[in-house]
Amino acid sequence: EQAGKVWLATLAKVVLENCELHVCAVDPNGREEQGVITTHFVRPKFWRLKLVLNLFYPFFSPKDNLIPQALEIVKKVQPDIIHIHGTEQEWVKLAYELRNEPVKIVLSIQGVMSVISRKYTAAYSAWFQYTHIYERGGSRGLLLPRTNAHRYRAAKKAAAIEAAYAPYVHYFTGRTEWDRQIAKVWNPNAVYFQDDRLLKPAFWNRSWKEVAFDGVWKIYTTSADSVFKGFELIAEAAYLLEKNGLKVQWTVAGLTKDTPSVRHAEKKLKHRFGRGLRFLGKVGSEQIVD
Repeated sequence: EQAGKVWLATLAKVVLENCELHVCAVDPNGREEQGVITTHFVRPKFWRLKLVLNLFYPFFSPKDNLIPQALEIVKKVQPDIIHIHGTEQEWVKLAYELRNEPVKIVLSIQGVMSVISRKYTAAYSAWFQYTHIYERGGSRGLLLPRTNAHRYRAAKKAAAIEAAYAPYVHYFTGRTEWDRQIAKVWNPNAVYFQDDRLLKPAFWNRSWKEVAFDGVWKIYTTSADSVFKGFELIAEAAYLLEKNGLKVQWTVAGLTKDTPSVRHAEKKLKHRFGRGLRFLGKVGSEQIVD
């Protein structure tokens, strides 16, 4: 969340000189604020009930049925451009609802849910997703332990929404050739913009210097706690390198040994889990550079 705020603040400084920016977010307790950036908030229906039910059975999404409220905000603001970040949530439905309106809708490609939903069962079986405990009961106020099944279902739901509504988007932004190809798959007539992200100063102001090799292969990876991110590949690769006689120190930022996706990999790989893994947990940009 904090990283997102920094990224948005950096972007805002660049664009606010030439535009009027309105930001819409999901927050049941949020109130509209007008200023340099005007904020609008949508409130999911029955969100309190859903949060309570999710303590027992994580099936109900607190972030759905948002489009009617979003359309009211669009009607009020009358924007020239609507910028949607990713297809993870249902905002992409606006492309269909406003297909006959003059407003331009631009979608930033962040992740391709149709691919991610398949990757959920590429390394782990569906049975594993539904049976292995992902979140232990008692943590963060949970009453019962959870499997990863609710995230798996959410990914499949997002993939279905993406497939149905992304073809109505006519403008895409992305960073890679993969993004460009995906945009053409969704809508062959779409316009694609190369849109590289702004980086924090820490990554620009420092440079890597080669040091003498001391016999230990040092590998560094930044990851996050999602089973589709592929940590199990890192863990097994480290094992295979060690098995073939290489000394390996594989440092992973963003994860700890108790992170659910790490426990997932240990459960799956058993003895094929690399021993030379070192976990930093969540660290800031300066620590990443160091």
